[in-house]
Amino acid sequence: ARLGPARHSDALHMLQESLNNGSDTLQDTRTVRTTLAALLIDARQNFAGAIELYSKILEDDAHDSEVLALRGGVFLVSNQYELAVGDFAKCIQLLQCGSGSDHERLNT
Repeated sequence: ARLGPARHSDALHMLQESLNNGSDTLQDTRTVRTTLAALLIDARQNFAGAIELYSKILEDDAHDSEVLALRGGVFLVSNQYELAVGDFAKCIQLLQCGSGSDHERLNT
């Protein structure tokens, strides 16, 4: 379900405030950033902003296969094919090895 422009603005403002005020946990920060990135793509086709947010998450956890797949998808739709392939390849490698953050979250 897509949000209307006014709802996007409210959601973006709320998420940016949460991010600026600091989150209690790394998971909270990750959730805020992934949600904000999705809103940037949906509302504004702001691929560069989404890539920046996904990259910040990966600075904290380079083995987050879900975020690698999301960022790879944004690279793909923004015609940055080599970067997309790199993220997808790393995501697949992490999932095959069972060493990605998602694997750890699923097994805790």
